[in-house]
Amino acid sequence: MSRPRQTLETRRRRAEYAARRRESIQLAGDKAGAAVPAWLSRPAWIGGVRDWALSPNFATVCLSVRVSMTAATLVLIAVAWAESANHGDGRNAALTQHEIARRVRCSPRTVRRAWRVLEAGGWAVEIMRGHGSCTRAGVGNRASVWHLVSRRIDQSETAVPGDNVHLPPKAGVCLLPHVGINSPSAQGAPESNSVNEEHPQRALRATPRPLPVQRLAAELALTLGGLGRAHIGAICDAITGAGIDPGVWSASAITAALNADMRQRGWYWPDRVEKPGAFLAARLGRLKWREEVSPQSGGGAAAGLDERESSRRAAQLEEVDVRRARWEESLAADYAKFESITTAEQRMAMIGAVSSPDYRLAVIGASRKARRAHPGLDTATAIAVWLESIKTGPEAEPDLPAWLHALVAGDQCVTCLEVPGTVRVGVPIPAPVCDSCYVQVSVEVAA
Repeated sequence: MSRPRQTLETRRRRAEYAARRRESIQLAGDKAGAAVPAWLSRPAWIGGVRDWALSPNFATVCLSVRVSMTAATLVLIAVAWAESANHGDGRNAALTQHEIARRVRCSPRTVRRAWRVLEAGGWAVEIMRGHGSCTRAGVGNRASVWHLVSRRIDQSETAVPGDNVHLPPKAGVCLLPHVGINSPSAQGAPESNSVNEEHPQRALRATPRPLPVQRLAAELALTLGGLGRAHIGAICDAITGAGIDPGVWSASAITAALNADMRQRGWYWPDRVEKPGAFLAARLGRLKWREEVSPQSGGGAAAGLDERESSRRAAQLEEVDVRRARWEESLAADYAKFESITTAEQRMAMIGAVSSPDYRLAVIGASRKARRAHPGLDTATAIAVWLESIKTGPEAEPDLPAWLHALVAGDQCVTCLEVPGTVRVGVPIPAPVCDSCYVQVSVEVAA
């Protein structure tokens, strides 16, 4: 009965020690007061660190603190570090470097460098510096206490240098006060309203917007974030103003084009949009929807997409036919040049010496080998000398009878002697064989 009692006593002592340690960490963290901001939530803080680590500002901060680190390593350390912070406000993160290194499977020095980068980037604030060592027993060993804070990634950190998007001003922000005739210091009503003369009131729309545009606007409001509270008419005006054809573009294709443009420029889609209609019009206005950008597949194809695809494929096939005709013409010209300076017996020997699916390619290849082997001789003499060297070599084949040379040098099938055949190099002696007879001949050769 003593052993269970000792186990319970050990658990009680460990729980009391953990409670006292957490209380000391809480007291150290309370010294900062309300001056240090809190995070939004643990997933929001981790997501913010991940987005920031993928931005160009991450490399700048690493260079400023003289640290070399990848974004993946920083995110892994941040995830392990965030588990020890308070869930509500992100305060009192007091894990040791060795504990984080054990969880992430890296060096404690890497954890120390990651803390420096997160502190320089504004994602963490050190409240109390730790002392002692967690690997050696001693009195007064304390881990550092940090507060993890959330911050909004500025657009200048992710945007490409020299390029900035023009967004409408925030509601309620203006350089001049909007007092006008409502000013209490005005001496009576003015004779004419100059504001209305410069900016006349927009006329009411007498006819509804086209139904395809309304459907596309409704799909965009569901697909793109931040457009849910926008008036559907403002989205329709943004689509019409950008010159987007609802019969060609779908909501998924527009979203894919916007995402591709944002990846190229280094932008991101904001979580909250003050004026959705004006913001969407500004983003859509940066793309040329009729010239440069082409709709991508998925999410509803356009009506004229199949026609354009079929015409494009027909043009590709026509180009292939043209190239094939040019190749055939060039091959026929080269073969005619070598045929005029060689005999039928020489050509048969050349076909047997060079393996090729086409007898013309075999003759051309053998002629080029002969010229490379004997560069000082003319082509006809070089071919004759090269063929003699092949016959006297170790791989020379026995001479064929004259009647067999005459048979294989013709165009008729050597098996049926009825229809023209194609020279087959897969048989022991390259000879013309028709398609019907070649099936039986190939079986016999394989056997």
